[in-house]
Amino acid sequence: MMSRLLFLGLAFYIGMSTCIAQEPKLSAPGKFEGEWTVDNIIGYGGISGGPPEAKRLLGKTLRITSDGIDFNGEHCHPNNNFTVHVVDTASRLKADYDANLDDIRIPPKTLLLDSENCTTVFRMDDFSVVFGWDGVMVRAYK
Repeated sequence: MMSRLLFLGLAFYIGMSTCIAQEPKLSAPGKFEGEWTVDNIIGYGGISGGPPEAKRLLGKTLRITSDGIDFNGEHCHPNNNFTVHVVDTASRLKADYDANLDDIRIPPKTLLLDSENCTTVFRMDDFSVVFGWDGVMVRAYK
């Protein structure tokens, strides 16, 4: 009887540890919703409009709702909803923008708002996000 209780307790512990260790995935933008104002140019991709395009983005507002993203006169409705998950920031920045984590000054693991067809948005902290637009990486604050 005692060994059966011990076994059940161990199985429960392992099961809970596995659940806790899994990466959270949400179907809504959650903490990303709201209006974010672009205040800084972080970098440029291999193909971009360069400084002239970047300067035009300063002061623009990124609006994120559960229905989509509005920015710079364009609206993007995600094909299969948004997902929000924790990512290894360095590898994702490298894959998406060929950018270096040290240049962006963003946490090594962070939340990412993602979809199949809209721009990805990295969460820097409670008051700022990073995203790319036409080859320009920008920071925006709430």
